Amino acid sequence: MNAHAIAFSLPASWLAVPPMVFVAMVGACVGSFINVLVYRLPRGEGIWSPPSRCPSCGTRLTWRENFPVLGWVFLGGRCRFCRSKISPEYPLIEAATAAAFLGLFLVWFPGVGALSPPTGAAAQAPNWARAGLGATWPMLLIAFTLVGSLLAMTLIDARTFTIPLVLPWAATAVAMAAHPLHALALGAARGDLHRPLSLASHWTIPTPTGAALGAAIGGGAGLALSLVLLRIGWIPRSFADFDRWAEEAKAASAGAPAAPVEEEVFSLRALLLRTLLFTGPAVGLMVVGFLIGERFGRPMPGMLMGALAGLVVGALLRAAVPVSNPTMAASPAAETRRARPAALGLLADVLPPLFLGGAGWLIGPGQGLFGVGVGMTLSVAGRRWTAPEEVESTDDGPPHWLAYPHARREMIKELAFLLPPTLLAVLGVWVFRLHPIDPPLWVEALGGSVLGYLAGGAVVWAIRLLASLAFGSEAMGLGDVHLMAAVGAALGWADPLLAFAVAPLLGLGWTMMVYVFRGGASAALPYGPHLAVATLAVMIAHPQFERLLAGISGGVIRLP
Repeated sequence: MNAHAIAFSLPASWLAVPPMVFVAMVGACVGSFINVLVYRLPRGEGIWSPPSRCPSCGTRLTWRENFPVLGWVFLGGRCRFCRSKISPEYPLIEAATAAAFLGLFLVWFPGVGALSPPTGAAAQAPNWARAGLGATWPMLLIAFTLVGSLLAMTLIDARTFTIPLVLPWAATAVAMAAHPLHALALGAARGDLHRPLSLASHWTIPTPTGAALGAAIGGGAGLALSLVLLRIGWIPRSFADFDRWAEEAKAASAGAPAAPVEEEVFSLRALLLRTLLFTGPAVGLMVVGFLIGERFGRPMPGMLMGALAGLVVGALLRAAVPVSNPTMAASPAAETRRARPAALGLLADVLPPLFLGGAGWLIGPGQGLFGVGVGMTLSVAGRRWTAPEEVESTDDGPPHWLAYPHARREMIKELAFLLPPTLLAVLGVWVFRLHPIDPPLWVEALGGSVLGYLAGGAVVWAIRLLASLAFGSEAMGLGDVHLMAAVGAALGWADPLLAFAVAPLLGLGWTMMVYVFRGGASAALPYGPHLAVATLAVMIAHPQFERLLAGISGGVIRLP
């Protein structure tokens, strides 16, 4: 029996197995590379050399020891040479990456990558995927690169509170190169450089036209100009003196006498409270502004005004939570908080969202969601009195860099960096309104990637600037700016904005989960992982977010 007869005799659904296996294997291999990045980048080691070796005995590993997942299983979790224990984190990361790649593939291309696609699976896939895997596989490559970068950034940021910028830069470079090349190749094959991807979707990401395209081109050119000016020293680099200040501060603290018992120290948990109190009202009032604006035919300006009002309210609430707390051992009130049962804190976490959300739902879905947001904000505020605080060391980690006293001054430098992109974006809008053009698809695809990069970075940078100027300490690192900019370059302008709105809810959920399972013990986590998880959620559950927004607005919402 020849190969054609064998293929014909097999059930058609089983022909989907090879693509699924291939995608999972690629994901596992990428996960193995992520392990290398997570281990080496924070240590300043090279990515490609030296070759992989046992961290205990230094013996170079062969391909058998490096085989994703199975290599660790066959070795029994120990080095074959020195028998030292190998962390199970390595195969777990490889398996998680394989699962993420395979899950995204099955969601986007259910007809190709599933033995028997569930009912409604096609509705879960994005519109552009209807053009088929053969015509859209570069988008899958862009998405896989982004997912791998997000996983690596999450792991490194969770450990070190830093994001190596090479990771978002790599995802950005792949996106900005692949999008226009994909459109150019597709147009050349069809003999029409202006023809859209399909009837269902113009392109795989939102593409700007007219003034929006002018803003993308002008903003991108302005960003390139700022980078050149920064390189030659005409624009000062922010936080350039931080390392010297940190060394002096460490030396001063080492020679200083021991702090008294009532000395105030930084609390990571209090910092997280302040962050959530700052963003929670913005999310809630953004929904209210959207609903009010929709009634007057201007939903987006209403949403913007609501978000700005929420930031003002959040700033007032956040100011009520100090970034430093007295040492708990010397405070009778702290001992009282420690003695309170975990159930009290759990009730304080759960009851306000349930009560206010249920009351709002009696009026309408949008009011219900707003009630949940207000309730969660109250829950976070209430945890200040119901949950015990843990004193964190000021020798390392976020409290150290948060003590830097010149954050407001450094924000002025960053505003100077942002001035050329802003001015040239405005100029681009003006020029393209006066002289509209009909660009080919590849120019629109590049413009969509650049506009997404600018939008994703701008939303985080705006919060960073406003909060740092308001409170005098660095709020949200530049790594978070680059992370969301990379998301925008890969997925377009809409998804990073949506992910940024979802991330505070994930942050609150994380603190609640830690509170319940650790009995109230604080476990600080930087914001980058929340942004990464929110992005993955938006990529996989795009239709669900459309339905959620439609329920809020009472109409039909089509996310780009």
